[in-house]
Amino acid sequence: MKEIERVLKKDGIAIITTEYIINDKNHPEFFNKKTIYSDLINKLDSLKLVEPLDLRITTKTLATVIDIEVDGNWDKTDNNFKKNHPLILIRNRSILFTSVMLFFKKA
Repeated sequence: MKEIERVLKKDGIAIITTEYIINDKNHPEFFNKKTIYSDLINKLDSLKLVEPLDLRITTKTLATVIDIEVDGNWDKTDNNFKKNHPLILIRNRSILFTSVMLFFKKA
């Protein structure tokens, strides 16, 4: 992120997609509510979020949990399910995660 911040022109936009743990478990490769700020957003000097980050999860999204151990492969998931649930949650043991997209603008 520091390199993106360095090379991006003023008013340039950086779009970052990363995994996000919604149940606040710790994982060395994924962010949770605390670390997405402390280890990413707040470490940047001239890149600022375009809009405040909304990390709320709806009950409709909570109903989309796919358990990696039980449900297996996303490619085998029913296409109708995929069309009706563009955002899903994945459970891998005790970790419940999804993807989050962050839009930054260089000041």
